[in-house]
Amino acid sequence: ARHLEPAPDVLRRRLTRRLDAEMFEKCPSEREYRHLARMIVANLRRNTMLAAGYAMGRVPPQWLVLSDAQALAPRLRQLQRRALRCESLKEAREDDETAETRRKMWSAAKGQDLAPPPESEDILP
Repeated sequence: ARHLEPAPDVLRRRLTRRLDAEMFEKCPSEREYRHLARMIVANLRRNTMLAAGYAMGRVPPQWLVLSDAQALAPRLRQLQRRALRCESLKEAREDDETAETRRKMWSAAKGQDLAPPPESEDILP
């Protein structure tokens, strides 16, 4: 209930009761219930947009209980995962020769494997 501070007190209690009922319906054993409760609380703590949406009634308790950890993750983490998936898909589509060329290009762009600079010549005798 602490993460539902933007909501009025009556709505906060109602949301907490509904979430508790949904969690108990999905996980009747105490061990599974505690694990699910910790996961939801941690995600509400990390994802302020999710907590605000839930506190205002835009996110139903059923969705919080039934969704996976990826859906509950903060927006930045979701975008990072999406970028990583896209990059992995691009790499998977490449043949070995193209991948090697790309690695060489990145290595050159980063300045790796460069020859050492020439020693300065002494022009005075």
